[in-house]
Amino acid sequence: VIGIQELIHNSLLVKNEHTRSDRDEYIKVIATLADPKDMYRFNIDNASDTTFFGMAYDYGSMTHFSSTQYADTGKEIITATKYHEHYKRTMGQRVMVTFNDYKLLNYYYCNNTCTSRKTNCQNDGYQDPNNCDKCKCPSGYVGNECQNIAPSENECGSWTYDAQPYKQNLRVCGRINCYIRIISQ
Repeated sequence: VIGIQELIHNSLLVKNEHTRSDRDEYIKVIATLADPKDMYRFNIDNASDTTFFGMAYDYGSMTHFSSTQYADTGKEIITATKYHEHYKRTMGQRVMVTFNDYKLLNYYYCNNTCTSRKTNCQNDGYQDPNNCDKCKCPSGYVGNECQNIAPSENECGSWTYDAQPYKQNLRVCGRINCYIRIISQ
């Protein structure tokens, strides 16, 4: 299924995430490690030809290559500029289309659907082109404007924490859905 969705994105001319014009802020690409016939796949898009609507860089986008994809030697071609050990397993995932993948498609093709009504979508939600009075919310948020944290299962209790400058551990046991709010200063 993900392969079909990827083909649809490509046919709708959605660019690969790792070719964004601002990619060097997020990843380092050593295209010379790629098989020579595939080096073009790592070219940066011209900023005047593409837009990403101010959306955050999405390491987990289905359009993002893995760190070793098209590598001639098996070495990493793409590395995250920060926290690479965490992001390298996210880049190149082919399990699901991300919220931002869908959001970008909607911005490209449905952005003018709700011209008479604008909603104030919060928490990176976007206006639902099929119901202009609501927002499409990223996982973990609910409400017409994505203003609320999704309810957790009763076994979770209430989980709100203040962020601290040191490592903290949170422990959840079993197969339950818990949403945790971490508030920073």
